[in-house]
Amino acid sequence: MSATTATSTELLNALFDPEAGAWGAFVGRYRPLIESFAERCGLSSEEARDVAQSVLLEFYRSYSEGKYQRDRGRLRDWLFGIARHRVGRLRRDPERRLLSLTEDAESGPSDVGSLWEAAWQRELLLAALARVKADVDPATFEAFELFALAGVPSKAVAESLGITENAVYGAKRRIMTRLREVRSELENLY
Repeated sequence: MSATTATSTELLNALFDPEAGAWGAFVGRYRPLIESFAERCGLSSEEARDVAQSVLLEFYRSYSEGKYQRDRGRLRDWLFGIARHRVGRLRRDPERRLLSLTEDAESGPSDVGSLWEAAWQRELLLAALARVKADVDPATFEAFELFALAGVPSKAVAESLGITENAVYGAKRRIMTRLREVRSELENLY
């Protein structure tokens, strides 16, 4: 089952079938998000991987027991609750010396929510970029990447790729349009 073609409902239902391969798709979809969130909260890469592993295991146990109910909220919000709890537990460990993003007098739970949302948006964009890159001509994507993402001037991009500046602008426009479409599709999947 492909993480980019299965709806969340299909993916969640397939988790009960060990032959479906859904767990790999689920982990591929949500592990980077959880790791990114944990790192944004000040955990090391290794700690973030551990948090992601424990969040995914807790999710699977809870989901298997029927505790997640779609009509009560989005899956990503439920995962956020589990991740926030795990990160908070690590951050309260007296032996750890992390910068606290959530214990500052002026910050609060909304800051943790902002970190989750930022991680969510980043992973959604990366997934959309990967999908669009696979769907378009490599030269078109390279022009977009150099001009829109790397900030190389359009004239330099045109010269290095042997195309016109208008072609560079056109590549950016086409890719941005497709990115918006794919991002919307992915947001519905996740």
